[in-house]
Amino acid sequence: MIDKNINRRYFSEKKLPAFFDLCFSIKNTQLFLQNPKIERFIHNDLKFLVQSIQVIENLVDFIKFAVFFKLEADPEIYELLSDQVKRRIGAFQVEELMQVLVNLSHSLSPEAMSVFEVAADDIIFRLD
Repeated sequence: MIDKNINRRYFSEKKLPAFFDLCFSIKNTQLFLQNPKIERFIHNDLKFLVQSIQVIENLVDFIKFAVFFKLEADPEIYELLSDQVKRRIGAFQVEELMQVLVNLSHSLSPEAMSVFEVAADDIIFRLD
């Protein structure tokens, strides 16, 4: 799936839900991450894909993916995800925003705090 469907050459957001379902069903995440194709995908394509996301649900799933597979070793991934969330905060439904915040709270990313601050401001704005 990585070689033919989910990479920068053949990218389509329509293919992401199936990709995420497969990824989240994996039991041994460490073994999965040691696969050379997956390593290449994470280091070469993931950052590009995160910046190309248009559908909010896919952004939520990318954050879940980063936390699920513990991608803290590359802080740029969390920076890009956090920037996407902050830039498009108004497009999130409250449930999606809460899911993002919960997932980011499980990461060790320093970017999470800035997302929490922007989300708090947005929630206060929505309540007014």
